[in-house]
Amino acid sequence: SIQLRQPKLTYFHNPLVDKKEYKYSKLEHLQYVIQINRVNIQKGDLTVRNFDTDSLMLKTENFTANLMGVHLDANTVKRRIPFLFDDYNVNFDHLFYQVGDYENVEVQSSKITKMESNFNNLKLYTKYSKGELTKMIPFERDHFDVTIKSLNLKGQDFGYKQDSIFYFNSSKLEFNEPIINVYRNKLVADDSTIKSLYSKMLRELTFDLDLSEVILKNGSIKYSEKVKPESSAGELSFTTLNATIKNLGNTYQESERTDIDVEGIFMKSTPIKVNWYFDVNNVNDQFIFKAEIGKLPAQDLNPFSQPNLKVKFEGELLKTYFTVDGNAHDSNVDLRTNYDNFKVSILQKEGQEKNRFLSAIANIFIKKDSNSEPDQFRESSKKTVERDKTKSVFNFVWLNASAGLLSVLTGDGKK
Repeated sequence: SIQLRQPKLTYFHNPLVDKKEYKYSKLEHLQYVIQINRVNIQKGDLTVRNFDTDSLMLKTENFTANLMGVHLDANTVKRRIPFLFDDYNVNFDHLFYQVGDYENVEVQSSKITKMESNFNNLKLYTKYSKGELTKMIPFERDHFDVTIKSLNLKGQDFGYKQDSIFYFNSSKLEFNEPIINVYRNKLVADDSTIKSLYSKMLRELTFDLDLSEVILKNGSIKYSEKVKPESSAGELSFTTLNATIKNLGNTYQESERTDIDVEGIFMKSTPIKVNWYFDVNNVNDQFIFKAEIGKLPAQDLNPFSQPNLKVKFEGELLKTYFTVDGNAHDSNVDLRTNYDNFKVSILQKEGQEKNRFLSAIANIFIKKDSNSEPDQFRESSKKTVERDKTKSVFNFVWLNASAGLLSVLTGDGKK
């Protein structure tokens, strides 16, 4: 055995050094077989700093690890992982990691074995304030504040196929109580790069990924968006979120699809269910997105629509269903809703006072309710909703939902 007790290691990383320089050429000519029953590190500290700036890149505390059945020989040292091992386990109390120029990750504690991994109290956050980030970025970028009570992996396996392609597999990945706060300042210049749909992003990964099941338990999301300089940011929120994702990855056959089921509460009290699926092998990125939305008081949308769109709503959407059949370019949406006493108020520029003239004109074209229909539902089938490829998939879903709802309210749909 080899034991290292309370080692303290500081490594200065120089990003200008080519990765090939790190390869020890003498190991390629190893003439011995080395076998170690156990390599043990007890209560170590590891720090990685940037060579040029001395900024902290990574730090762990109270790091303990065991590596069992280690084997090296002339053949193994030529591989990407230059040794074989039978088993391992790793524990640490605190991890800090600099994800990039703008975000950091922290983990309070972790326990990792060959088959399972547990991470407790994770934080992903933008290391600058919202105001500081706005001054630094040339294009729009989200400001993050994310906490996760625990992240658990089961049945994990990773390595290199044919010693060339990295792979990572897990039978189950579970997020417990994730709280996600995202802020975007739309006053910063638009990022006009093309945004891929998730199916293409998965398909074009540079490694093999196979997550059989991903579970999200009791999460919440708050998205804030600032559009007008004179107004505060508009907000959308989801709470009590529970989701299951099946077959998340890029190693599946064409007969298998990625299937996403979500349930939660939208804004204050509106139940929402989503089923969303796609085939990662479909080069047209075709997908189906189905949503069922419960009773939605229209005024619950006002915290987002009033500051951003200068529009206020009244009335109730009692039950709404919509289905988006789309691809990377465009989509069709079918929407049906049961609603009552729906009104729109167009606001003045400052976003407070009602513009009575424009509001009166808008409400001329809006059907106030769906009571005249035999089943109390008005329907619409909107064809060819064009995707803005510089926006995310969620913007695409929003374009479909708003186009379908506008068609229903103004009466140019099926009924």
